[in-house]
Amino acid sequence: MKSLIIGSGQIGKALFEIFSRTHECYIRDVEPEAYDPKDIEVVHIAYPDGPTFVEDTLDYIYHYKPRLTIIHSTVAVGTTEQCGEHVVHSPERGRYPNLAKEMMLYDKFVGGESGEDIAMAVKYLRDCGWPAWPVPSSRDTELLKLLSNVHMGLEIAWRQTVERIGCNAALYKVWEESYRSGYMKAGQYNLIRPIMSPNPIGGHCILNCVEILSQKFSSKIFDFIKESNGLAKGKIEETSSSDLSSSNR
Repeated sequence: MKSLIIGSGQIGKALFEIFSRTHECYIRDVEPEAYDPKDIEVVHIAYPDGPTFVEDTLDYIYHYKPRLTIIHSTVAVGTTEQCGEHVVHSPERGRYPNLAKEMMLYDKFVGGESGEDIAMAVKYLRDCGWPAWPVPSSRDTELLKLLSNVHMGLEIAWRQTVERIGCNAALYKVWEESYRSGYMKAGQYNLIRPIMSPNPIGGHCILNCVEILSQKFSSKIFDFIKESNGLAKGKIEETSSSDLSSSNR
């Protein structure tokens, strides 16, 4: 199917690498470009959420008039519903820098309000060799992506707290790894805990998801993540300033 990816960042480029193996595929940035492909059947939205996300997406849909639009972006709950008909949401999972390879390690969940649209998106993805599964509503996929990133932020914030308490960092890691080993030997894989670094949260995904959720839902967990990360950043900045001061003496 003739496809167009809008958004030529890391996600968009990875999607282009995947989809162009099977479909006639084009990619463009959000800004107008000299070449504008015609008769597009599937539009992929791969730019970040923002104040004009819905308006921009509606404009692209009106311009290209595709049979189907797939939003891959991480967005607030209820966003996909506002983008008109024949639109589904299918968030990405994977880590940089090998996104095109890593994203396909995870099953694709496709949520929408029309069974036919969901089925078309699932078939499109499966034709690319990407395991895909239908989800009853785009609100489900929107919330799942937000919650999973916030969960990772919570794990990091806990590890930052352990650091502030003054626990021996190396010993704590060995302790947690021994738990992991024991759970695996016992076949209790559901109890395996991630071993995160206490460093400040990097990138834009986790904290962005915390902000998006905190605008709609109230939770002390969101406040804890932001407060803990702020303290971790402050410690890094304080250490850097101290090192700089010492080097200037």
